[in-house]
Amino acid sequence: MNIAIFGATGKTGLILIEKALLEGHRVVVFARTPSKISLKHHNLSLVKGELTESAKIEEAIQGMDVVISLLGPLPGSKDLQVGTGMKHLIEAMEKQGIKRLIATATPSFKDPHDTFQLEFSFAIFIVKNLFRYSYDNIVLIGNHIWESNLEWTMVRLP
Repeated sequence: MNIAIFGATGKTGLILIEKALLEGHRVVVFARTPSKISLKHHNLSLVKGELTESAKIEEAIQGMDVVISLLGPLPGSKDLQVGTGMKHLIEAMEKQGIKRLIATATPSFKDPHDTFQLEFSFAIFIVKNLFRYSYDNIVLIGNHIWESNLEWTMVRLP
């Protein structure tokens, strides 16, 4: 399988890259700082780019079967770059006919089937009020995915 991974320079991303390569998949990683990935493998390609660079996003997903997004706002971010970047990614996928997206989010993005849980509601309240841009990015990412025509799975991590 051909897999493109966005947001793969953190711990989770590096584990995902290793597992995908061990399973024999071809992996393309889109990263702002690809030097954070020291792993070398004949089935691993790195594309350096920003989420504002639609052409670079299209290059990274060319010929992919699935896109995995581990994108999330960085602590202290003061813009909606990650949420807007997800929109660019979805547009590129739709343009190239790539249907399958697996993405991470947090409980800040509400699913209509959610039931009330005090601890999550309190945590979301804190994030929304103390880390507003992080909250807004997470919600924007979720909305773009939810409203897309993709076959998507969203994994909401606490």
